[in-house]
Amino acid sequence: MVWSIAWIFWQWPIVLGVMRKNQINVFIITWLGYAALYLTRKNFGVVKVDLHQELGLTLSDLGLIETCFLVVYAAGQFTSGFVGDLMGAKRLIALGLIGSAACSFGFVYGQEPLFFALFFAMNGLFQSTGWANNVKALEPWFLEEQRGKVLSWWGTNQQVGGLFGTVFAVYLAARLGWQSAFVVPSAIVLVIGLIVASFLAEPKVSSQQEIIKIASVKARTNYKIMLGNPVLWSLSMAYFGLKLIRYSLLFWLPFYLHETLKIPKEDAGYLSVAFEIGGILGSLMLGWLSDRYFLHSRERLMLPIFLLLALSLYIYRDYSSASMTVNFLLLALIGFFVFGPDTFISGVCAQDIGGKHLTGSAAGFINGVGSVGAIFQGLITAYVSTHWGWPSLFTFFVALALFSSVMLVPLWRNTATATEKPLC
Repeated sequence: MVWSIAWIFWQWPIVLGVMRKNQINVFIITWLGYAALYLTRKNFGVVKVDLHQELGLTLSDLGLIETCFLVVYAAGQFTSGFVGDLMGAKRLIALGLIGSAACSFGFVYGQEPLFFALFFAMNGLFQSTGWANNVKALEPWFLEEQRGKVLSWWGTNQQVGGLFGTVFAVYLAARLGWQSAFVVPSAIVLVIGLIVASFLAEPKVSSQQEIIKIASVKARTNYKIMLGNPVLWSLSMAYFGLKLIRYSLLFWLPFYLHETLKIPKEDAGYLSVAFEIGGILGSLMLGWLSDRYFLHSRERLMLPIFLLLALSLYIYRDYSSASMTVNFLLLALIGFFVFGPDTFISGVCAQDIGGKHLTGSAAGFINGVGSVGAIFQGLITAYVSTHWGWPSLFTFFVALALFSSVMLVPLWRNTATATEKPLC
């Protein structure tokens, strides 16, 4: 794990060396901003066992709390990107970080399921401003032929943020109690939100009136055109299945490893980061492949990746209990095939489809549809694992990966797609 993170930061000077000053500013600050959101998102998954054992929350309670987060998060995705296209991304990114920090801090006062559900739902609203607006903030500074590589490196914020968020929360909860897993991350996220508000570079325009004129005239007409784009819908429906799988694993892996495989609680938390470690490599590999071989048909790369994801989930279902080493390697393999297309669909393809003025809207729509899938993960995971067992849940994940593959078949068959020409 340490070597994977060290390798990324060792490579960063090479990546940043070819960028101009404002590109470096935007890349680093937005990377930190989105990675930080995982500090106030992954901590809940880590302390589930504590909430279950100390406060008596049932699996249904835990699933309900997550569902409240994801319902609000999904609804926010559909609107936050569009608002960011109109008002500018910087304000919404900073607001999301500061608001998420406040909601996470409120968790320390909780005792009842409804209290946790309320604060996690508000956290979901603030977190929903993150992805679409960060993708929007990046778009003006990089060329189309750079998007695959830049977004693949930038997209490691999901894996590194999730990995560090998990390890940090495990460490704090094990030594200082589960409340500390919310207090300390909240302070860090607050500071990063203030950094975004103070230092994130934005493209210069002559006046606020020009922003409104450009954005409003384009948005009303082109948003309707965007919704009629079949590529957008194919990618969004594929992302629906992918995000349901991803969030189930993000929120439930430590619980599954501890409760079902009987791995000690702290070890289970650390083992679960294999998912993110594999995701780092998957994101970087897919970005390189897309720019090198699929520049004008990036979405065609997705179908074989989803088929390989289905295969890796099938193998994990039967061999996760073989040993800690086997479990780690298989989780990393799943992460490789989850995070690669995740960053790609909701980032690179959103920029390709949305163009200069609708990147936030496209990213928000794709992420919103995906987040609708994620809404169901808490209830599905709790219900299926309780009534039919965890192997059946992984069988369900295999079926979801195949569903996403089917959604991408039209893009594979059509060599000329709408992502070749931005809508605006």
